[in-house]
This record gives sequence, structure tokens and C-alpha cells, in this order.
Amino acid sequence: MNFCETANYHGYYCEEHKNVQTPDGYLLTIHRINGRLNEKPKVNRKAVFMQHGLLSSSYGFIMNLPNNSLPFIFSDAGFDVWLGNSRGNTYSMKHIKYNDKQKEFWDFSWQEMAMYDLPTSLDFVLKITNTNSIPYIGHSQGTLIAFAHEAMTKSKKISHLIALAPIFHVTNIEGPYRLLIPFKSILGRIFEDIDNGKFLPSSNSSRWDATHLCNHPLLVDICDGVLFVTMGYDAKYLNQSRMPVYAAHTPEGCSVKDILHYAQMVKSGNCSFYDYGSAKENMEKYNRSSPPIINAQDITTPVTLFSAEKDILADAVDVSYLRQHLPNIINDVYVTDWDHADFIIATNLPSKIARLLIDILSYVN
Repeated sequence: MNFCETANYHGYYCEEHKNVQTPDGYLLTIHRINGRLNEKPKVNRKAVFMQHGLLSSSYGFIMNLPNNSLPFIFSDAGFDVWLGNSRGNTYSMKHIKYNDKQKEFWDFSWQEMAMYDLPTSLDFVLKITNTNSIPYIGHSQGTLIAFAHEAMTKSKKISHLIALAPIFHVTNIEGPYRLLIPFKSILGRIFEDIDNGKFLPSSNSSRWDATHLCNHPLLVDICDGVLFVTMGYDAKYLNQSRMPVYAAHTPEGCSVKDILHYAQMVKSGNCSFYDYGSAKENMEKYNRSSPPIINAQDITTPVTLFSAEKDILADAVDVSYLRQHLPNIINDVYVTDWDHADFIIATNLPSKIARLLIDILSYVN
């Protein structure tokens, strides 16, 4: 089932807004959950915007049952929940000029998501909800693009930035992604030549395989491995009965350039725009010989940080950089015994963070 089919199945009202066009021509999909199907339409609810992480989609937030999925929990608490989808994932695979089989379509990283996708999505939601700003909850890459957007624009469209497993500096990242660093240029050429620059896209066949094969006890460890590669999790708070669902909706695809951008950040030790590899190319793109650096000190938006003890992707040292440099941290929550993926799929998610998130959303503008 897709996003709205799943929401409806669980008894929630769902809207799917397709073809939300960015300035550079990508057509995004935005989802909305706003109350129960058996209730009167909800009006004047407080809106909240949620943004998924790397290789995920809006569906990543609803892979568990309703009592364990943040959008459903927020809706039951009285919020109007909007969920974005970055270019290149299952729900945002269209462009006004290119198709997803063309190399030009995949010429983007999180940089373009921060510059174009996020403000376009926020503007769309703000117009419909008739508000000037909205609280924002991002997970993983969803935090990075919000940090970058706020540092670059200071737009005030985000009233409060709630960062689950925050990503900004990734110098100390562990796990499979670190293996990319020594082979950045080689892997980039290989992947771009093989599949025109797309990385781990979802397909009907991959979803079928996941749904059927991950039910098999002899193959569940393989499905576990896919989740580890893409989400950096351990199995302590994983609902094994949901493994076919997780595997059917993870990964949801992104670009090779996005992955290589992270490799660049690990190597350089800073958060910066994409480095095109030569002073000449950078000069053509940025009018300077090296890519611009994004500074955490420029993010004046009120921020709540949620970090986890066992998170190997949003490493404790890298998160501490944010603590030292963000000028407006309102809350700083440290979750013991959790990893990177637990913020969206942990079995104890309601007791660990959901109530606190509702409290924070209730008092922010």
C-alpha cells in the first residue's frame, strides 16, 4: 500500500498533493494526515511539517502501527500533520523537462533539497493553512536540509526546528557510509555510468521481494542488513513482525551525488555546498574556487535537539558541535539506548519521545 492507502486502512483522513513544482522543475508530493475518517473534517488545527531522512520518504514515518507512528500519534493529539518528500524518492520522481532515466534528473544532492524542495514544500503548506510559519520535525537528512535552509535564508518559515538524529557535521560518522570515503571519485563514476546517477531506487519488484522474502525466517537477516546499511540501526527495539513493511519501503531512492556529498563532508570536516572537484568548476557554480561553507552559528531558528546514545550516523561528537555552535537551542534531549532509526520505528517510541514532542509542539508558535 502507498502512503494514503495505509493511512486510510488505519482509519485516518489523508490527502496527497502531487506536482508541487520547485523553481528548478521537480514535481514533489506532499502528504497530509488530519484526523480520523469517521470524524467531521478538522479545521483550524495546529499544523506541523515532517521531513524524512536519506533514502526514505514520508512513508518512513508510518511504517509501524498507528500507536507507534508519529504522524498518527500527532493527528490523534489534535495536529494537522504535513509530510514532505524530497526529489528522487518514490513519491517525487517527476520533472517538467527530464525523466528519471536521464542523467540530468539525478544531478542533485541535499543542497538542492535545502535550496528548492524545502522552501517550496513549506510555502505550499503555509498557503493552505493560512499561516506564516510552522513547527518542523526532521529526521536525519531532514534535519540537515532544514539547518542548511535556515542558515542560508533566515526565512522564518520554520517557527521551531525539532531535529531527530541531527545531521550537520558528519566527520565521525560510522558504519557503511564511511567506506565510501576512499573511493568517492571511483564510485561516483561507476554508479553514474551504470544507472545515470540514481542510488538504490525503489521499484515494484523490490517491494514485492521485500514483502514476500522478508517473511521467511531464513532471509530475515538479509533484510536486517539492508536496514543497517540504509538506516544504521540495531535490532533491540525493532518490531520483527514489521520487517516486510520496513524492507518494502526502505530504501526509497536518492541520487549518487547526494551520497557523494556526504562522503565529501566526512573528508572535509565541515558542512558545505557540493565540491565539483576543481577550482574552475567551483568558480563556474559558485563564483569562488571552493564551495561555500554553511555555518551553524547562522541558524538563529529556535532548535530542539534529539540525539541517541547508540547512533552511529549522528555521532555524539558531531552532535556536540551543534550544541556548541547553534545560538538558539531551546531543548536538548538525549535518548539512552537508542540508535538512528529508533526515532521513527522503535517499539518504545511513544513512551520515549512522543509525549515530549506533543508537549513541545503545543507550546511553540
